[in-house]
Amino acid sequence: VAEDFFPTDLKAKDECSSEIISEYHKVSSLDGVVDGLFYTVSSNRSDNPDDCEYYNYTETRKYVAVDRCRNYSDVLKFEAQVQDTFNPVINMPDTASWRKKFVPAVYAHEGCTFLYPDLTSLLPKDSLKDICDPGAAKFFKIYQTPAAGTVIQNTKIPQFVTLHVADPCGLEDTLIKEIYVQDTKDIIDVEMKDTTICAELKLTLN
Repeated sequence: VAEDFFPTDLKAKDECSSEIISEYHKVSSLDGVVDGLFYTVSSNRSDNPDDCEYYNYTETRKYVAVDRCRNYSDVLKFEAQVQDTFNPVINMPDTASWRKKFVPAVYAHEGCTFLYPDLTSLLPKDSLKDICDPGAAKFFKIYQTPAAGTVIQNTKIPQFVTLHVADPCGLEDTLIKEIYVQDTKDIIDVEMKDTTICAELKLTLN
């Protein structure tokens, strides 16, 4: 945070009395302040954690010393630029159970095709971390490629879904998950067996 970048040991000295002023106060305006060391704060930081400007912003502080006779020192200006350059982290080792979990493709009866499943809701949220701000992980956006519902064009080769975890500034981490695609012959065999059973039951009832 910007607070960490500003001086904390500023002091002012009165040239007449040699008095040292080390305690300073935050004020909304430097106009009209008397007898002390004062500072103002201005910032372009957004109030919305969903905005990139909540994490990347500029904060400016102005300091001035004033004696009892309203004599002002020169104004000292400090400016801090805060920028989050760290990608989100999917903290999930290769040995994690979710990585090994069996996830089948979605069978679409029309045309005997398979679709990519939706993995975005299955990704464990407690595996997501933000290095700069621990509370920022709940504002991450999760999406996948190929998108859920996309037809798998080639069922003869291994299929994978890439999960993307992005922060409000577009920085992201990814995780690749393999999808199991069942052989279409197995699907047909099951349906044919079911049809045969139904036919036999119908004959028995009649």
